[in-house]
Order: sequence, then structure tokens, then C-alpha cells
Amino acid sequence: SCPGCHKVDLWAREADFQRHVKTHDGRYICCGVKLSTSQAAHLTNRSELRYFDGIPFLGGCGRTFSRKDAFQRHLDRAKKQCAQD
Repeated sequence: SCPGCHKVDLWAREADFQRHVKTHDGRYICCGVKLSTSQAAHLTNRSELRYFDGIPFLGGCGRTFSRKDAFQRHLDRAKKQCAQD
């Protein structure tokens, strides 16, 4: 079973299982923009304030991604919901 989500599945190959486990690494986080930036002033009041390393951010959804290309694809598709620097 996966140590990150405890999903029990029969992966066809060990490489598939290892790739799945890496999805829990969260190297890339959709955190939005720092509250102190001028871009944050343009975000709507419905944006949720989130803290990362003690710094307030607005406009991100909080999802984590283990691969840069997946994170970039998320940002490209979620332009109206998720702000970026």
C-alpha cells in the first residue's frame, strides 16, 4: 500500500507505484501571491488567505504537485481561480 495515502492498488509495474508515491512529495505548491505584493490587491475578497512558512498568500488553491510540468499545467488551466507571481 502507498505510505502517503494508504491506497491499496495493484500497480502493474514497480515504476508505476514509485511514480504514484512521488505524487505525495508536494515540491510545488499552488500558494498564489504574497499578500504584500501589488498583485494581491487585485484579487477578490473570496480568495482564501493561506500561510506558507509564516508568510501570508492570496489566490492559490493549496494543491501540491510533485512535477513542475503538472504544476504549470494547473496554473495554465486555473488562471481565473489561481493567481501566480
